Amino acid sequence: RDKFTKKHIPESEYGSLNTSLKHMKDGRGGVTVTTTSGEEIDADCVVVTLPLGVLKTDMVEFSPPLPARKAEAIEKVGFGVLNKCAISFPHKFWPDEDFIGVASENKGEVFLFTNMAVAEG
Repeated sequence: RDKFTKKHIPESEYGSLNTSLKHMKDGRGGVTVTTTSGEEIDADCVVVTLPLGVLKTDMVEFSPPLPARKAEAIEKVGFGVLNKCAISFPHKFWPDEDFIGVASENKGEVFLFTNMAVAEG
């Protein structure tokens, strides 16, 4: 796995990392990525990680377009706010389950507790 990290690739080979993507063209000879600053980067393959909110807009153009089933899934899936809170108690008073969850009849009301007793020892 180390061969894919930045430290093993000469700077002249990796272009700009942590750069906003504008266009990605996938072809038989590889991939061409165009950044918002106009820089074009050619590569054999590219790993693109985009937030769902960005995928739901036209901020990034994929050529060819994403397959219909993926575009439909992006369109259908919702997202919202997720608050996380870590609490440590002096004594364990809950069952020996990895996760304890409660789902309400109201959409979006889901509570999930992660048992960290194993990690804390």
